[in-house]
Amino acid sequence: MGHSTGCQDVMEYLCRLEVSQQADGLLDGAILQAPVSDREALAQIMGKDSYDRSWKHAQKLIKAGRGEEIMSTQITQNIFEAPCTASRWYSLSSPLHDGADDFFSSDTPMENLEATFGKITPARTPLLILYSGADEFTPQTVNKKAMVERWLDVCRRHGVNVDFANSGIIEGATHNFAKCTDAVVKDFLGRVGRFLKVVGGGGGFEGGLMSKV
Repeated sequence: MGHSTGCQDVMEYLCRLEVSQQADGLLDGAILQAPVSDREALAQIMGKDSYDRSWKHAQKLIKAGRGEEIMSTQITQNIFEAPCTASRWYSLSSPLHDGADDFFSSDTPMENLEATFGKITPARTPLLILYSGADEFTPQTVNKKAMVERWLDVCRRHGVNVDFANSGIIEGATHNFAKCTDAVVKDFLGRVGRFLKVVGGGGGFEGGLMSKV
């Protein structure tokens, strides 16, 4: 299970690495929990001017062949509490839709989604997508339900083994479930439990229905 930025690792494994092809049938399942857009979160936290300055500075370093150089904390505002290279920062923050790690932005072009969510198919890995309805790192202007539906539609068209019945928005859930009610936590655990029950029994998901494979 990937949480927040960890969801990028899950996607990298499922749709890009050669190992994902080799792991066909060996990976029991994958869960994306709170897969927020770092780009949209950064713009919200830093403010437009500081955000624009940061990704443009990273782009400049990359073009100068200095992509592995550590970004100044004066520019990144120490957002990640750890050193960050220009390449990594740009991969998360570029608004040009060319960031390698920008999987979950609300304005992601369809061709990018086809190359990510649409490329999970070969591994046939069971997948559960859970987005927090009250995620504080998602701008209020983002229609979370519509965004997640776009991802699910791509998965559906490509026959990705997604648990459509349990994937979706967890209403009232914050990014890491801090200060959530018991009902919200129960909703989350219920979805995960139902997913794991099918996966553990060797089942799969077809059009939102549970089926044996």
